[in-house]
Amino acid sequence: MRKNIAVFLLMALTLMFVSRTSAHTYPLEMDRLGFLLGEWKGEGWVEAGQDMRQTFQMKQSVKYKAGGGMIAVEGLGTEGFPGRPERFVIHRVFFVVAFDWKEKVFRLRSFRSDEGLIDDVPTVGKNVFVWGYQE
Repeated sequence: MRKNIAVFLLMALTLMFVSRTSAHTYPLEMDRLGFLLGEWKGEGWVEAGQDMRQTFQMKQSVKYKAGGGMIAVEGLGTEGFPGRPERFVIHRVFFVVAFDWKEKVFRLRSFRSDEGLIDDVPTVGKNVFVWGYQE
Protein backbone atom coordinates (compact mmCIF):
# COMPACT_ATOMS: atom_id res chain seq x y z
CA MET A 1 0.00 0.00 0.00
CA ARG A 2 2.80 2.44 0.88
CA LYS A 3 4.53 1.67 -2.42
CA ASN A 4 1.33 2.55 -4.36
CA ILE A 5 0.94 5.84 -2.47
CA ALA A 6 4.59 6.74 -3.11
CA VAL A 7 4.24 5.97 -6.82
CA PHE A 8 1.00 7.98 -7.03
CA LEU A 9 2.61 10.93 -5.18
CA LEU A 10 5.63 10.81 -7.47
CA MET A 11 3.37 10.77 -10.56
CA ALA A 12 1.30 13.68 -9.22
CA LEU A 13 4.40 15.77 -8.49
CA THR A 14 5.78 15.00 -11.96
CA LEU A 15 2.51 16.07 -13.62
CA MET A 16 2.43 19.29 -11.55
CA PHE A 17 6.02 20.09 -12.59
CA VAL A 18 5.32 19.40 -16.27
CA SER A 19 2.14 21.49 -16.26
CA ARG A 20 3.85 24.42 -14.54
CA THR A 21 6.84 24.44 -16.88
CA SER A 22 4.73 24.12 -20.01
CA ALA A 23 2.10 26.69 -18.97
CA HIS A 24 3.99 29.46 -20.79
CA THR A 25 4.06 28.30 -24.37
CA TYR A 26 4.57 31.87 -25.58
CA PRO A 27 7.86 33.76 -25.26
CA LEU A 28 8.09 35.40 -21.84
CA GLU A 29 9.42 38.44 -23.69
CA MET A 30 5.78 39.16 -24.65
CA ASP A 31 5.18 40.15 -21.01
CA ARG A 32 7.29 43.26 -21.75
CA LEU A 33 4.39 44.51 -23.90
CA GLY A 34 1.77 44.07 -21.18
CA PHE A 35 1.71 47.80 -20.46
CA LEU A 36 0.14 48.35 -23.89
CA LEU A 37 -2.95 46.23 -23.19
CA GLY A 38 -6.33 47.89 -22.96
CA GLU A 39 -8.51 50.48 -24.62
CA TRP A 40 -6.74 53.75 -25.36
CA LYS A 41 -7.77 57.12 -26.67
CA GLY A 42 -5.93 60.38 -27.08
CA GLU A 43 -4.08 62.47 -29.59
CA GLY A 44 -2.09 60.85 -32.36
CA TRP A 45 0.08 62.35 -35.05
CA VAL A 46 1.80 61.55 -38.32
CA GLU A 47 4.56 63.41 -40.08
CA ALA A 48 4.03 63.79 -43.80
CA GLY A 49 7.35 65.53 -44.32
CA GLN A 50 9.71 67.87 -42.58
CA ASP A 51 7.74 70.11 -40.18
CA MET A 52 4.41 68.76 -41.52
CA ARG A 53 2.83 67.11 -38.48
CA GLN A 54 -0.89 66.30 -38.61
CA THR A 55 -2.65 65.60 -35.32
CA PHE A 56 -5.89 63.67 -34.84
CA GLN A 57 -7.91 61.88 -32.17
CA MET A 58 -7.02 58.20 -31.92
CA LYS A 59 -8.78 55.22 -30.33
CA GLN A 60 -6.91 51.92 -30.04
CA SER A 61 -7.69 48.48 -28.68
CA VAL A 62 -4.71 46.32 -27.67
CA LYS A 63 -5.13 42.63 -26.79
CA TYR A 64 -3.06 39.49 -26.42
CA LYS A 65 -3.85 36.94 -29.14
CA ALA A 66 -2.79 33.37 -29.95
CA GLY A 67 -2.51 32.41 -26.30
CA GLY A 68 -0.29 35.37 -25.48
CA GLY A 69 2.10 34.75 -28.35
CA MET A 70 1.33 38.11 -29.96
CA ILE A 71 -0.53 41.33 -29.39
CA ALA A 72 -3.02 42.77 -31.83
CA VAL A 73 -3.64 46.51 -32.08
CA GLU A 74 -6.60 48.03 -33.89
CA GLY A 75 -6.93 51.77 -34.16
CA LEU A 76 -9.10 54.47 -35.65
CA GLY A 77 -8.04 58.09 -36.06
CA THR A 78 -10.58 60.86 -36.60
CA GLU A 79 -10.38 64.58 -37.20
CA GLY A 80 -12.97 67.30 -36.91
CA PHE A 81 -13.20 70.77 -38.37
CA PRO A 82 -13.96 73.96 -36.48
CA GLY A 83 -17.68 74.68 -36.35
CA ARG A 84 -18.70 71.16 -37.45
CA PRO A 85 -19.84 68.51 -34.97
CA GLU A 86 -19.00 65.45 -37.08
CA ARG A 87 -15.62 63.76 -37.17
CA PHE A 88 -14.02 62.21 -40.23
CA VAL A 89 -11.94 59.02 -40.33
CA ILE A 90 -8.43 59.86 -41.48
CA HIS A 91 -6.44 56.90 -40.19
CA ARG A 92 -7.16 53.18 -39.73
CA VAL A 93 -4.53 50.74 -38.54
CA PHE A 94 -4.28 47.11 -37.54
CA PHE A 95 -1.01 45.52 -36.52
CA VAL A 96 0.38 42.53 -34.72
CA VAL A 97 3.58 42.22 -32.72
CA ALA A 98 5.30 38.95 -31.89
CA PHE A 99 8.68 37.89 -30.60
CA ASP A 100 10.98 36.27 -33.16
CA TRP A 101 12.54 33.38 -31.24
CA LYS A 102 15.26 32.79 -33.81
CA GLU A 103 16.47 36.38 -34.15
CA LYS A 104 15.59 37.39 -30.55
CA VAL A 105 13.77 40.58 -31.62
CA PHE A 106 10.19 41.80 -31.71
CA ARG A 107 8.60 41.96 -35.15
CA LEU A 108 5.68 44.13 -36.19
CA ARG A 109 3.44 43.75 -39.21
CA SER A 110 1.02 46.59 -39.89
CA PHE A 111 -1.97 46.54 -42.22
CA ARG A 112 -3.12 50.05 -43.09
CA SER A 113 -6.10 50.79 -45.28
CA ASP A 114 -4.15 53.41 -47.23
CA GLU A 115 -0.60 51.95 -47.15
CA GLY A 116 -0.88 48.16 -47.36
CA LEU A 117 1.67 46.05 -45.46
CA ILE A 118 4.42 47.55 -43.37
CA ASP A 119 7.04 45.50 -41.50
CA ASP A 120 9.22 46.88 -38.72
CA VAL A 121 11.44 45.86 -35.83
CA PRO A 122 10.10 48.08 -33.04
CA THR A 123 12.14 49.47 -30.18
CA VAL A 124 10.95 47.88 -26.93
CA GLY A 125 12.09 49.00 -23.48
CA LYS A 126 10.63 49.40 -20.02
CA ASN A 127 7.19 50.89 -20.79
CA VAL A 128 8.51 51.98 -24.20
CA PHE A 129 7.26 50.84 -27.61
CA VAL A 130 8.33 52.79 -30.72
CA TRP A 131 7.80 51.87 -34.33
CA GLY A 132 7.67 53.68 -37.63
CA TYR A 133 8.43 53.56 -41.30
CA GLN A 134 9.60 55.78 -44.08
CA GLU A 135 8.00 56.01 -47.48
